[in-house]
Amino acid sequence: KKLDGKLSAYRLETVYRTNVQSAYHAGRYSQMMRVAERMPYWRYVSVDDSRTRPSHKALHGLVRRYDDPFWDAFYPPNGFRCRCTVQALSDRQMERKGYEAGEGTPGMMVWIDPQTGAETPVVPRPDLGFHGNVGKQHWRPDLGKYRADLKEATLAGIGAACKKDGCYPQLKRFLQQSDLEDME
Repeated sequence: KKLDGKLSAYRLETVYRTNVQSAYHAGRYSQMMRVAERMPYWRYVSVDDSRTRPSHKALHGLVRRYDDPFWDAFYPPNGFRCRCTVQALSDRQMERKGYEAGEGTPGMMVWIDPQTGAETPVVPRPDLGFHGNVGKQHWRPDLGKYRADLKEATLAGIGAACKKDGCYPQLKRFLQQSDLEDME
């Protein structure tokens, strides 16, 4: 059923979950990059249940170095309602668990259904619209599209918070130069 004639509850939940997962994984990527020298191997982990897509299950356990181009396209989320994650591993953990790191994007893989034993050929790829690494994409508001009163209020609020916390250097990543100048 539609809410307010706009979105169904299911679609609204899908949008919400996708945004939460994207934000979580962007933050997780940042954390993992900070420890990449000590934990340079990343392992793709899927949830192994009946709701997980075969293309995501096929990637389960795949290990690549953090700087492998694979992560530019396959860092989760890789679709709506994707529950996959990435685990950072040290050399010692790799050795202890017997994992081996590969390189690049895998080609055709075979996923075996644990209940039926049926083999399904799969070419792993993110779902349409999910090609990219959310941790490398920075949201940058275009305040030029805001109404003048909203832009002014937004910049005033950010400016007040930054004067208190001294966060101007970090803002350079998120705001355009003209907006920074308007804040001062």
